[in-house]
Amino acid sequence: MRIGISCHPTMGGSGVVATELARALAEGGDEVHLLSYALPARWSGGGQGLFFHPVTVGQYPLFEYPPYSLALATKMV
Repeated sequence: MRIGISCHPTMGGSGVVATELARALAEGGDEVHLLSYALPARWSGGGQGLFFHPVTVGQYPLFEYPPYSLALATKMV
């Protein structure tokens, strides 16, 4: 199965859970793709069936913060 997981790459929370889940699914034979604006804290490199895709967030002067949700959705597509 091909699986995509998005996360925030910090030391705790979704980055840790997503990385460990992705690693376990890949060991079980699935093709897992992690998507985030930076490497998750526990990422130790790709392996058989495990891939990382960086999400590039553009700067827009109209918004106070970059539109990460839009960039993430675009990368998923």
